[in-house]
Amino acid sequence: MDNECFCVAMESTGVYWNAVYEAIEEYLPNYQCMMVVNASHMRNLPGRKSDVSDAEWISTLFRHGLLEPSFIPERLIRNLREYSRLHRSLVQECSRYSNRLEKLLQTHGFKLSSVLSNILSVSGRRILTILSQKGRLTFEDVLAAVDKNVKKSVEEIHPAICGKLDYAECKFLSMLLKKVECLDEEIAHIQAAMLELAAPYKIQIEQLDSIPGIDINAALAVIAEVSATPHNNFSDEKKLISWERLCRIPNGLLWRF
Repeated sequence: MDNECFCVAMESTGVYWNAVYEAIEEYLPNYQCMMVVNASHMRNLPGRKSDVSDAEWISTLFRHGLLEPSFIPERLIRNLREYSRLHRSLVQECSRYSNRLEKLLQTHGFKLSSVLSNILSVSGRRILTILSQKGRLTFEDVLAAVDKNVKKSVEEIHPAICGKLDYAECKFLSMLLKKVECLDEEIAHIQAAMLELAAPYKIQIEQLDSIPGIDINAALAVIAEVSATPHNNFSDEKKLISWERLCRIPNGLLWRF
């Protein structure tokens, strides 16, 4: 600032550029241009570059207009992206625990998934909770646990879950249920935080949500990755698709590579 340097270019090395970028945003509000550039693009430009002369080389390329900026969204979008990626990670983790729970049941003769479309539905969780406490299920246990909206009758459900668990297996089932419940709570908290954070983009979220196959969570993820105004940062859909590491296949669908 003392030297009236209001244009900044830096190399995108891992996540290390983030702290510098945010510090400039906060403490140098009068900057005219701030550019994060792709390291591989710089290597392809002619000229020598070593660790010592990195800054000088970047400065030289920048002054001659040879650098292309990477897409860096505004801070709110970057924060939303962190939440979105954590949300996706927790959903995947919850799915892994659900699969492990299903494997435990199948191993010990419980075919709950054959009579319930979702073993972690309200009825499914009631059944599993009783099972983790008692090790086996009576007809009366199933009758008390199953909701009236379940398509299958109790007479159909009970024979499919007539296996038996010992003490250690019951304890293991209980641990899995608690882990899934804990992850569900964390996912719900993150969803609420994302909706609060994305409040300025309510209209864009509603527009995305109106597209078949995209719900609120998917809409939030789209905005978190490409911002609410991708047309301001990408000249056409091909560049946006390329930036997202997608390619268009003949039937019109998108495929990530």
